[in-house]
Amino acid sequence: MVNGKKPQFNHTIGYTTDFPKALLSIGEGKAILIFGPQVSKGYTEYFLKKRIDFDEIMGRFPK
Repeated sequence: MVNGKKPQFNHTIGYTTDFPKALLSIGEGKAILIFGPQVSKGYTEYFLKKRIDFDEIMGRFPK
C-alpha cells in the first residue's frame, strides 16, 4: 500500500457496533452474552461458552 499497490487481502467487518455480539467469561462460573440489544449473564451463558471453546479446540484435531 505504501508503494501505491493494492493490499493482498480484503478486510470485512464481522461484528459491527450496530449489532454487537460477544460472549465473555466473567468469573465464578458465569459469563455475559451480548447479542445486539439483548444482554444476559449467568450460568447458562457460561456453559454455552465452554461448549463453544471445547468444540473450537477439538475441531483442530483430526477425527
